[in-house]
Amino acid sequence: MLKNHAKRWNELAANDPLWAILSDPAGKGNRWNLVDFFATGEQELAPIFAKAADIGRPKNLEVALDFGCGVGRLTRAMTSRFARCVGVDISPIMVRRARDLNSDKTNCDFLENPHPDLRDFPDNHFDFVYTSNVLQHLVHRESILNYVSEFIRVLAPEGLAVFQLPTHISLMRSLHWRPNLYELGRIMRVKPERLLRLGLHPIRMASVPHIDVANRLKLAGGKVCLALSVPVEQVISTVFYASK
Repeated sequence: MLKNHAKRWNELAANDPLWAILSDPAGKGNRWNLVDFFATGEQELAPIFAKAADIGRPKNLEVALDFGCGVGRLTRAMTSRFARCVGVDISPIMVRRARDLNSDKTNCDFLENPHPDLRDFPDNHFDFVYTSNVLQHLVHRESILNYVSEFIRVLAPEGLAVFQLPTHISLMRSLHWRPNLYELGRIMRVKPERLLRLGLHPIRMASVPHIDVANRLKLAGGKVCLALSVPVEQVISTVFYASK
């Protein structure tokens, strides 16, 4: 599953990487302005850190993890807050692009993570773990929950993990007709760029019920500090703030 996942995200990274990360229709077809694109990283993180301050975590600002970093939109925004930032992504093409686009930042590193876990990092390592619009694309719930467990494992005792995840998706939204047609097209050897021009894409979305996330956090030795849910286009998207 992960090999196919990496293959499809490599196709997106090679053809329209910024839109694949932040799917604004106005930016599709490589029309994102790079300055505007990176500015959204700070815009997204500012309210996150305001909530984190209310919670009182993380206590230290040494090392942060951006899970599913893409080209480093959020990793870059973290560099002004942490001594060192690490971005990981399943797509090696995304990782290469992230390194190129953020070469001016000396305190961030980008690594490929082809594993179903975070085995390259030790326990209690990161003061802050963040991911947004990433876990939902893993499709299988157990894969998503396994990464939730890993976020707690690598989190420092006084750290904070913040992750966004759909906790409900409508039946119509879960049909995934665009990704299904994209997969059919690839089986028929249609080039990715042609399928993308037709409005198809391989991006799927999965959900995990709120109670399942809370239970997995508890099982992993963590807890929910705060959970904020927002309904968006037949999806209930929840941002979890979790600690040990």
